[in-house]
Amino acid sequence: LLVLIFMERIIRGDPGIIKRSTATCLPVPDIVRERISQGLSLDSLRNIQLDQDSYCVRCCVWRPPRSHHCSICQRCVRNFDHHCGFYGKCIAGTLRSGNMPFFLG
Repeated sequence: LLVLIFMERIIRGDPGIIKRSTATCLPVPDIVRERISQGLSLDSLRNIQLDQDSYCVRCCVWRPPRSHHCSICQRCVRNFDHHCGFYGKCIAGTLRSGNMPFFLG
């Protein structure tokens, strides 16, 4: 029974996806703003590093350290560990957050 509960928490739980909001998207880096205003693609840009945070040019969000862009989900996730093909979800978090505690259980 405990295994089923853990599986349900992994599948339905939020691994720590960084959602777009004013707080996570702004300020937009100059190079990104210029390319968007010119109608150019951001595909050739690399992520922009500023102090410890980085700006994901695929999600257009600022993300904290240990966050990663999942190439399968196409989202940035806090404390990213891996994308699990069995569950079809990102496995991320710490021992107290995200869906990692249920994956380790």
